[in-house]
Amino acid sequence: MQELVQGQFIALQTYKKSGEGVITPVWVVELDGKLFVWTDGASWKVKRIKNRSDVLVCSSDMRGKPKSEWQEAQAYIRDDAIMNEKVRKAMIAKYGAQFHFIHMMQRLIGSYTHHIALEIVV
Repeated sequence: MQELVQGQFIALQTYKKSGEGVITPVWVVELDGKLFVWTDGASWKVKRIKNRSDVLVCSSDMRGKPKSEWQEAQAYIRDDAIMNEKVRKAMIAKYGAQFHFIHMMQRLIGSYTHHIALEIVV
């Protein structure tokens, strides 16, 4: 798991109802020995996880190109205020100005929505 949190991105593969995998590069932080992703609550990856919680993860570049071996994992939607705030603060601590910049741009263009935490258990 340490390899996954050391880099800036992981590739998260979720599955469509058809079984086809979809790879998404995401930022990741570690809290209490678990991986967490911060994402738009209405995103397609959240919808796919609601239907099928088994996922694959690996360290990756910003385009989702794998840098390590894929690992099987389970993804859980954690949409509670306390956990969301912990994950948001951990993201700020790890990504700093990049995190603030992306969220500021989302607000400016009107695409900022309710964000949630995804817990990834490897």
